Amino acid sequence: EDRFKLFIEYEPLKDKIMKWHENGDYNKLEDVLQDYDKCVRNNLRYNLGLMFDTDIFEIYCDLLIHNGEAKMVDKLRNSIPKEHTEQIIVQ
Repeated sequence: EDRFKLFIEYEPLKDKIMKWHENGDYNKLEDVLQDYDKCVRNNLRYNLGLMFDTDIFEIYCDLLIHNGEAKMVDKLRNSIPKEHTEQIIVQ
């Protein structure tokens, strides 16, 4: 349910998100990805990863690393089922 909700929210913004990342605009990314961040952190409490799009996921992970949360990225990557990392979840 969370993946679908986030897909609906962020897929229309994907090009902008990718551009902000390309430009190193981490403040904008942090603002825009707030809902994603909340859902990820909530799911991680139950050791459940959350990824609906590989590009946005990688940008989110880069944002976490930028903010000094590399350990969370490791935990997040380990909590996502392998089949979810091989394709976009919602097509």
